[in-house]
Amino acid sequence: MGERNKEAIVYDDAIEAGNKLIANVNVVRMFGKPRQNIFTRLMKPAEKGQKDIVVDKGLDWVVGDRIALLATSFDSLATDDGWITAYDNTTG
Repeated sequence: MGERNKEAIVYDDAIEAGNKLIANVNVVRMFGKPRQNIFTRLMKPAEKGQKDIVVDKGLDWVVGDRIALLATSFDSLATDDGWITAYDNTTG
């Protein structure tokens, strides 16, 4: 086994959890607008420093929505997030 992440929460010797975790022992209530599609894909690569991305068309995104961009690698820190400033439903 590799070296354990020093920021990980270890519940016992079998379960290791990092910072992308919801641990619940009773009831979880989440609020917000129900979404048609919770995942989409990039239609063109998103390069470092780029301000615009191209995604699937037909999403119910509106200005002010917050999005997360997840990496296709195993590096859990290779993520980014941003806010929608414009989205054309017909072109993506």
